[in-house]
Amino acid sequence: MMRGRGRGQLFSQPISKPERVGPEASPWYWNPNRIGAIEAPLWFRAKLREVDPDGFVDIRWNPIRERWAAFYRKPGFSHKVCSGWTLLMKVEHPDGSYMPLDERLLAALYNASGRKWGNGKRYFEAIERETEREREKAEKARTQEAIDIAMPHYDYSQIKNIGKGSKFCDYQS
Repeated sequence: MMRGRGRGQLFSQPISKPERVGPEASPWYWNPNRIGAIEAPLWFRAKLREVDPDGFVDIRWNPIRERWAAFYRKPGFSHKVCSGWTLLMKVEHPDGSYMPLDERLLAALYNASGRKWGNGKRYFEAIERETEREREKAEKARTQEAIDIAMPHYDYSQIKNIGKGSKFCDYQS
């Protein structure tokens, strides 16, 4: 209980309990083996087969989150819920907003595929290079920002000649 502002009245706030969430809230639930999982449109599946002719990637609609999700079928992988399919990525913008099915998704799928990199090791090395490049870029920006902040103070602290002669001598010239 808390007192209201300036009135001395008491008020209470009930503690809300989280609602129970079913398994369908999980993005893995709507995998390609799930009965009722909506497939991507036929035009997009045709484009997807150009990128992945072996059919290891599939796109399904998540009706709870109202987003597309890309799944990858790993040979020899089995799970009681997704039956060999693993979630590769949720199809959404970085800020979490809806992203339609288009060439950007196909490019992202190809970028993560073994066809581009040859094997997992080369893909991992490419990710490491990209991470290091981003880290260096961020460090350079932080260093430049620190310099930009410090320079006015540094300039202010430099010895300046005010008026005639040196400010460190007792006589005037």
